[in-house]
Amino acid sequence: MSSTGAVSIFTGEKAWEVLWKWTWFERARWKPFFRQMKAGTRCGLSLLLPKLGVRSILDCSCGVGWKTIILAEMGYQVEGSDGCGFAVRCASQLAREEGLHLKFFDARWEDLGKMRPERYDCVYNDAFAWVPTRRALAASAMGIRSALKDGGSFIFVGAHQWSRKVSRERLIDRMLNQMGRFQLLQPFNRGGTKMTLLKLRERDGEGIADNHVFLIEERGWARVEVAKIMDLCTWSWQDYVDVLSRSGFRKIYSVRSRNHKGKPYIFNVAEK
Repeated sequence: MSSTGAVSIFTGEKAWEVLWKWTWFERARWKPFFRQMKAGTRCGLSLLLPKLGVRSILDCSCGVGWKTIILAEMGYQVEGSDGCGFAVRCASQLAREEGLHLKFFDARWEDLGKMRPERYDCVYNDAFAWVPTRRALAASAMGIRSALKDGGSFIFVGAHQWSRKVSRERLIDRMLNQMGRFQLLQPFNRGGTKMTLLKLRERDGEGIADNHVFLIEERGWARVEVAKIMDLCTWSWQDYVDVLSRSGFRKIYSVRSRNHKGKPYIFNVAEK
């Protein structure tokens, strides 16, 4: 973290804590709609999971619990985990408010096998592409594998076996054009605190810095908290195959599915 006057900039794990803190603060805004926000993921997984014979799932990038709740409502035995303890506590509360009694726990991906005695038919992760180094990618793969039953499936998203070979620079430019460089959300007020979110995206090394700029006004004072989240464009399909194979996965492949609008949705699967 760095701080200049009333501006604080957070990176790494602390950035995620700040992001989830303000996401939870404005939950009245998204709570009625989070199922719609994840409708594409739900539809895609509803087509894939039965083909893999999945019954039990660990959502190991659960955040505040949106995907975990949706998977439970689909009829699966599901637990959630995240490296951010604050997010895990919020996820547990959200599940209770939605009438579900689900288990959530705080764990980094490399520690999953050590943290829980349970083994799952499937581990789902929608943030595997954001691991910053190859060493960390390998450690995460080993930890995820250790949480799976024999024959279990690791499902993740990112570069897939049909990905076109384009330069990283072109890929970053394409992602920036798709996401947009600037987004200003309507202010949200609760309990005497006003929060306004500005999203600024910029090229940064091998990826995109997604700067979540939170303007906080309370008791006549204003401050800024910036959560700098890196959307990396580092890993190719061959990188995934190499790392996952070395970690002991016996089969790695991509599967075409469909989202709720009928558009293609591609998942990667690694079988233990």
